[in-house]
Amino acid sequence: APTRGDVLVTVAAGISTYQIASATIWVLPAVPFPAAYRVMAHASSVLGTRIVSFWGLDCMLKDFDYFTTLVAYTLAPFGIVLLGMPIIVLVQKLFKRTRSSLADVTYALTIVAYVALPGASSITLRYFQCLAFDSGDNRQAKKALAADLSISCRSPSYKHWLPYVVLMIVVWVVGVPLTFAVVLWRHRFRLNPRLRTPKYAIDDATPFARGYKEHDTMLR
Repeated sequence: APTRGDVLVTVAAGISTYQIASATIWVLPAVPFPAAYRVMAHASSVLGTRIVSFWGLDCMLKDFDYFTTLVAYTLAPFGIVLLGMPIIVLVQKLFKRTRSSLADVTYALTIVAYVALPGASSITLRYFQCLAFDSGDNRQAKKALAADLSISCRSPSYKHWLPYVVLMIVVWVVGVPLTFAVVLWRHRFRLNPRLRTPKYAIDDATPFARGYKEHDTMLR
């Protein structure tokens, strides 16, 4: 029978898949996606499967501007984890579970980051998506943020947000996927025991072979 962890991982994978599918048509409007794909993406948005809203943030933030929404999308996952940590520790003590609190916190952090990643990355990158409008005279064309047409891409307030956006790109667009990649690489032998077979053997002098031996020794 599937364990609780199996169910949570399956749900997280399904949510993230629909997030990515439904967000692509908005992030890449110039790409001519197949009609069937566009129908599926729109349907997932309408049915609420598109959790780019990160568990209802779209409804709560619909009356706020882009920058308020950006902060909520990128910081809400950290707030959820910080609020959940005391609850995890309390449950550990009440039920006297043998599993360490750090393991549960790490697991919760991984699930939250996995679910929040597509939405946080998508809204962060929308900062650079501006639309140009002809002003009707010989003056410079007006540019407005595609995610919020009330914000001018030439305004000082827009430019002031650039350091925060760059930081969120480092955290969400680069940092989280890179962290996942490192974790998967470190545990690749547990995920795929076939890597231990002679078919995948490599020269002992390479760094990959040394990493293999260190990891194999640690597991033993």
